[in-house]
Amino acid sequence: MSHFLLRSIASLEPNLKTQISVISVVDYYELYQAGLKDAIVLDLGQAQTYSRGHLPGAVHLPVTRIVRQDGYATGLMPSKAALIELAREYGLCSGKTIYLYDDEGGGWAGRMAWILDILGVEKVVYIDGGLRAWMYAGYPLSSQREVPEASDAPEELNTYPCIQLEELQKVLEENQPLNLIDARSAGEYNGVRQFAQRAGRIPGAQHYEWTRAMRLDSDYTLRSLDVIRSELQTLYSDMSNQFVVYCQTHHRSGLSYLMCRLLGLNVRAYAGSWSEWGNNADVPIQND
Repeated sequence: MSHFLLRSIASLEPNLKTQISVISVVDYYELYQAGLKDAIVLDLGQAQTYSRGHLPGAVHLPVTRIVRQDGYATGLMPSKAALIELAREYGLCSGKTIYLYDDEGGGWAGRMAWILDILGVEKVVYIDGGLRAWMYAGYPLSSQREVPEASDAPEELNTYPCIQLEELQKVLEENQPLNLIDARSAGEYNGVRQFAQRAGRIPGAQHYEWTRAMRLDSDYTLRSLDVIRSELQTLYSDMSNQFVVYCQTHHRSGLSYLMCRLLGLNVRAYAGSWSEWGNNADVPIQND
């Protein structure tokens, strides 16, 4: 059982050294044209999409490298050994700025930002809208497969960004202050659509579907962060409380995590998400 259960989550310090920012494809293209230096560009999209065309210089990172399955729970944080090997193989802790994008509007890229928080990478930049925004703007694609460059890897991880089922259950039992975001569809949130043994949501969770944060009608870039903050303020009375995001597997909620980090909020992710919580008969659920 986690030692975090011995104290309130309000007493936990984020202790994150990673700086996460966002850049438009327009600004990124200008940087690339000027000669992007001391940077690693990671493509978290589908392998076949990468093969057809990707941002120039981008290295493909299969999303299977950033998830782990244990029973029903299919989106858990990878093991310490697996993450350290990933960091070594892709040079993630080489001190270079890491640029992230995917082909869907930020779910997998956001999860990767969460992984990089755990690894303690210093500087991470999300390429807003990813491949969709890049193509929408008409910029050229590359079909050249890039190979990652290995580097030293960290010996320890910062697991603060990951909250476990036992800790979350304790927080709910003790009615500790918490802003819980359910990033799934309205049907899943209300218990109408079922993808586990039980349907519904974690008690106290507010619904903010992951796609609500993006411009679905155009280039899949993030909507105004000021607008998103205002929308969250209508759901949560105290924005200084710790946020926890979840979905079914912490894929969709990857964008929710990234959104909260860009807003400067104290956020963690429940990677077990509903694939774990909804299949556990010993934890409470809420549905309509």
